[in-house]
Amino acid sequence: MIKNIIIKYYLSFFYLKYKDNNEKWAGNYSFIISTFTLYIILYTILILIKKLFGIQLIKLNSFGVSGIVISSIISYIIIYGILKLDNSFENTKKYTITNKIINYSKIFFIFFIILFFFTLLI
Repeated sequence: MIKNIIIKYYLSFFYLKYKDNNEKWAGNYSFIISTFTLYIILYTILILIKKLFGIQLIKLNSFGVSGIVISSIISYIIIYGILKLDNSFENTKKYTITNKIINYSKIFFIFFIILFFFTLLI
C-alpha cells in the first residue's frame, strides 16, 4: 500500500511536467519534489521529537544542507533502487495516473508544507 502511494505520488508530478511538453525535465522535477517532501517529513519528525520528548537527535541548525543530501540519497534509493522506476511515460500508463491522483498529490504536498510551518510555530 505504501509502495503504491509513493509510486503514484512520484508519477503524478512526473505526469504534470510531461503533460506540459517538458519530457526532458519531468524526471528531475518529480525527483526534486519527492526529495523536498521527504526533507519536510524528516525535519518535522525531528522537531516533533524535540518538542514532545525533549530529545534532540540531530542539531536542527545543521540539518539544512546535510538534510537535503540525506533526503536526496534516501529518495534516490527508494525511487530508483527499491521501486525500480525509470523516467518513462510508460509508468504513468502502467499505474494509471488520473487527475484525481494528481490533485491528491498536490494536496498532500501542500499539507506537508503547512504541517512543517505549523510545527515550527509550536
